[in-house]
Amino acid sequence: MQDSAETFQEVLSFLQKVARKVTFLVAEFRSAAHFFFSREVFADVQQTGSARFSETAIN
Repeated sequence: MQDSAETFQEVLSFLQKVARKVTFLVAEFRSAAHFFFSREVFADVQQTGSARFSETAIN
């Protein structure tokens, strides 16, 4: 039978593994969100820029 110190160490080890996985997933999510939103902003700038260029060319 395990003593309470061994059980406590196993619980801490398990929590550490879970924390690493969660940290990794959060980092991946942040990276994907940053990439997604930076692409949207870039697309907005391109659309605004081409709209301005079209209006200038027409006038």
